[in-house]
Amino acid sequence: MLADGNAYPAVPNLTFHDVTANHTLVVSFDNSPVTSQVITTPDQFQGISFPFTFSVDAPATVFADVWPPDATRWRVGRWDPVTKLYDAPPTLVHVRPAESYWFVTKVADTLNFSGTAVAEVDFTTSLGPATAESTGWNQIANPFRFPIAVSALQVRAGAGAYESLVSPSQTSTDPVVIGWTAGGGYQPVSTMLAGRTFWVYKRTPANVSLRVPFEYSQGAFATGLEPPAAPGDWSVSLALSQDGAPDAHVSIGSGTRARTYSRVPVSPGRDLSLWTVADGVERSSVAAADEGALAFDVFATSSTALAPASLRVSLEGVSSDREVTLSDPAAAWSRVVHDGDVVALAVGTDPRRLVVRIATPGTVAAAGVTAFRAAAPNPFSDRTALSFVLATAGDLDAQVYDVTGRRVANLSRRGLAAGEHVLPWNGRDAAGVRVKPGVYLLRWTAGGRSGTSRIVSLQ
Repeated sequence: MLADGNAYPAVPNLTFHDVTANHTLVVSFDNSPVTSQVITTPDQFQGISFPFTFSVDAPATVFADVWPPDATRWRVGRWDPVTKLYDAPPTLVHVRPAESYWFVTKVADTLNFSGTAVAEVDFTTSLGPATAESTGWNQIANPFRFPIAVSALQVRAGAGAYESLVSPSQTSTDPVVIGWTAGGGYQPVSTMLAGRTFWVYKRTPANVSLRVPFEYSQGAFATGLEPPAAPGDWSVSLALSQDGAPDAHVSIGSGTRARTYSRVPVSPGRDLSLWTVADGVERSSVAAADEGALAFDVFATSSTALAPASLRVSLEGVSSDREVTLSDPAAAWSRVVHDGDVVALAVGTDPRRLVVRIATPGTVAAAGVTAFRAAAPNPFSDRTALSFVLATAGDLDAQVYDVTGRRVANLSRRGLAAGEHVLPWNGRDAAGVRVKPGVYLLRWTAGGRSGTSRIVSLQ
């Protein structure tokens, strides 16, 4: 190590006393082994990366304790931007810096990995696929052991000049880096920390290089991806949550509050997705043309069967002469939403379409009609569910009958609030016995309306 031109031997800690002026401190790493530790949570996918190189980078060597992957005990994978799937052996053949991986174990475990520090120069990697035949998300990582600001990253297509990744004018990638955590899902980040997993979207089919500077990003944790918000700029953000799955996010904004990037990739394991469409492209964030009334279709899906979910609304900079309305054309309801509102929804494997409108107050009248939606899944094996909307608070009478008219289950609810609800049925009768395969009818009455839904049990 060098400090003010003086060399110091390697020691665990070094303290300077009575420093009265600015000094330059240059730290140099040697090639002694570096150890990284990953502590796993049972049945929970997590992103991992390695801020060092391996003498043998074969997965069988690096992941020696848990190789080959076994779906009943552990899994290791990596996103393939061509197939849009997570790689599994034998296609995963190298473990390298600036790349990140998915990891999950069935039991809590502590895994240790050792390698050597990456060379003390700017690190350059190619965004996949190497054949330059596709656009799409790339799973990346910080190759160093110190934080790197996203604003310091640079990209270039082919032999062109490097440009700042966050520059809105560069066309090689989306000008944003997305981070992933098991609890928070995908969100834009301003700093790439060591050992985490990140994503960048490659916009062009041409070869694209990503350059990570060998420079500690002082203050990186406070570095934003956009300039301070200007007066009049606004954003509408939605966060979807359901039963412990990582949150899904979508945002619409104008001016300095606007960021446009493509729909984030599907996460492994428990998945929840939320997106809009702009210019024919599925997006997780879109810049709005701030002119007159605006309307955006927003779609929501879950990897599980129909179940309750919560949609949290965040509004920033929306002026009092504008009103934000959320509606469901299929269920015939709409409501004005405010910052901090939470809307109850039923979300399953079929995309759920909502409409977000930003307009002058009163342009879209709030409405609610008591109605049932179709059961999903239908036919079903283990469980089905129906979502319904109550225009006003009240009771629901719901009975299941077989084709002979015999009542087999009572699913009635009392004292429900106005809004959307989910009514599950496990295919069992009042005594808890599984019903026989066949057709069943759900007859419901609520809010002065009634109807019948046809349900098919497979077992």
